[in-house]
Amino acid sequence: MQKTKFGQTQRHRNWERKGRMAVRIGLGLFVVGLLTWLFPTRKTQEFSDLKEGMISDREVIAPFDFPIRKSAAELTRDREDARNRVPPVLRYDKTVKERALADLDSLFADVIRTAKSGALGTPEAFRAKNRARKLYEPTVRFLLRIGAKRHEAGIFADVCKKILGELYDVGMLQDKKDLKIEPESMVTIVKETRETQLPLSEVMDRTQAKEVLSKRIRQEMSDEEEISACYEVAASFLSPNLMYDGAETQRRKREAANRVGLYKGMIYKNYRILDSHEQITPEQMDILHSLDRAIAEKKLEEQSWLRYLLPLDRALISAALLALLIGYLYAFRRSIYDKNGLLVLLSILLFFPTSMASYATRHGGISEFLIPVALSAMLATVLLDAEVALMLTMVSALLVGAISGYFGVVLIAFLCGAVAVYIVRHIRHRHQFYRAMVLLPLYYALITAATELLRLGKLDGLQEGLLWGAVNGFTSSVLTIGLLPVFETVFGITTNLTLLELSDLNRPLLRELALRAPGTHHHTIVVGTLAETASEAIGANPLLARVGAYYHDIGKMAKPEYFVENQTSGRNPHDRLTPTMSALIVLSHVKEGLEMAERHGLPPAVADFIPQHHGTALTPFFYHRALEGDERVEEASFRYPGPRPKTKETAIVMLADSAEAAVRSLEERTPSRVKGMVQSVIQGKLKEGQLDDCDLTFHDLSRIEQSFIPILLGVGHARVTYPQETGKKRKMG
Repeated sequence: MQKTKFGQTQRHRNWERKGRMAVRIGLGLFVVGLLTWLFPTRKTQEFSDLKEGMISDREVIAPFDFPIRKSAAELTRDREDARNRVPPVLRYDKTVKERALADLDSLFADVIRTAKSGALGTPEAFRAKNRARKLYEPTVRFLLRIGAKRHEAGIFADVCKKILGELYDVGMLQDKKDLKIEPESMVTIVKETRETQLPLSEVMDRTQAKEVLSKRIRQEMSDEEEISACYEVAASFLSPNLMYDGAETQRRKREAANRVGLYKGMIYKNYRILDSHEQITPEQMDILHSLDRAIAEKKLEEQSWLRYLLPLDRALISAALLALLIGYLYAFRRSIYDKNGLLVLLSILLFFPTSMASYATRHGGISEFLIPVALSAMLATVLLDAEVALMLTMVSALLVGAISGYFGVVLIAFLCGAVAVYIVRHIRHRHQFYRAMVLLPLYYALITAATELLRLGKLDGLQEGLLWGAVNGFTSSVLTIGLLPVFETVFGITTNLTLLELSDLNRPLLRELALRAPGTHHHTIVVGTLAETASEAIGANPLLARVGAYYHDIGKMAKPEYFVENQTSGRNPHDRLTPTMSALIVLSHVKEGLEMAERHGLPPAVADFIPQHHGTALTPFFYHRALEGDERVEEASFRYPGPRPKTKETAIVMLADSAEAAVRSLEERTPSRVKGMVQSVIQGKLKEGQLDDCDLTFHDLSRIEQSFIPILLGVGHARVTYPQETGKKRKMG
């Protein structure tokens, strides 16, 4: 049965390993594919070393006829101009007129019916029935008076319908201001299948329509009472029948932009594009870019096999550089290589600079000094470590150079990225990023200025390099501060910045520990000092070890009186319990500690210290008491649930915790006794197999032992004896 269980476990582990490997292979193929896509197409990069403002070192003659392609900025400008020249489309809605005239007929029919209804035909009854029209009482009385005479009512209604129909035939907007264009700007009015273009100033809106309505009524009528009634009735039926058609307008704008030509001229064979010792102008750079593209297209036409070879070539370059990074991780950073989440993080950091380089190369208009290699370098340094960040910086710089075709950018990217790593390699507080905000822009400015001078660029180019270099350095620092919490949360990484915040002894959880379990609190401080010193001695993370030690026994707060360091009254509650019950209470502090860690949001890297600092160790005191008694003993009931320490830091805290407790039990703490006790603790953990899952070597254990002894001797130093006033002696400490 046990053999079968072992076989199943082994198969399960094999499947897990194969699954992780499949994810890594898939991620690698995806990254290589994306990097391959980022390489610009249809470019030879033959003139990538030439920049605007440089002094040319060679003559360039046109080898064949080719068109001059507009730059990205010019094409964007011309397309925007074409879009702006498209007038807004106003669509005529004939149903508005039909509905209004029908409603007008209905109103006059109601007037006639109300006028003939005798006592019920009062103005109040009519206004109540036609409340939506909001006609004034004098107008209603006039309508009811002429309604009694059907002929007069018909004439009056015809005049109102005629004038209202004329206004609707011309068309009106609700409000011209809604279009947000100048009065002289043209608009297109679409009336069924016919289109008319005219200035906006010649189009009425509802306010102007009311003015025209008043004038037309006075042309048709002379009696003021009739004029007032007709105006009020007709105005109540005025509704806009010219509607802005946003979808059609945008469609026409897109068509206009798409019709903009990609070229702005022609260069003919044997034309001298550039002379040697000549300063390169922006116009010449446009021609050189067009020639570069034309040469690439010609080669692809003449040698069609290149279409398939070029992607393969770019994929090989990407794969080779990615393999360099992965190989480094496999050989020297297995803890990162084994975590697929961290590989995804590195892939994202790799895409920051490469995608920007690709965009700058494809579209132009972006300086190579804005490629954010420093941003990726700083994030990798704080989230992982400085050496991984340097390797990532080197790979990023080489990829950026390969994509842009200008290998001078490799120098800028790598040097500035390396400086960024150096600046933040020991960062402990968020305010230390202010130093990066000052130093990194200065260094960027120096490197970019030196690069521009090497290229013999003009003064404008030097100023541009200084400006964009400084902007890159500053924004990289700001973005690093903003992105760090996001990456910490998404990838479950605990940075030194977070650890320093957790190391504050005034944090609520640690203050509660000090109040409820003062002995345990003192014990954790001593263990933290031991763990930090030992971690420094072997090159582990001393800050993580110290913070992990601070929180490793927080579960003892649930029942502090059951742990010897908190028993000040001399009474031991375990004396009244069976060994099994005592072991159950002691072992439960691990589970309770994990629950507290989850409630208080401790990161996994810190919470791992709670179960791992005990591993699967036995509680020997209660186990041996149980053996001495009559009860049936199951060893598993007296063992901690584990797991055993997985990292150097958790293993160091295990050793420090056991060593501090063991040395505390010594009545006489001489150097030889303390050394012997520490050696015994370490050898005991080794024999139990508690250190099998971590990366500690025998050399590391020797250094840990040497670092523990001075601290443990200092903690247990002898007190100086002082005489009392009465002549007796008492101890002071």
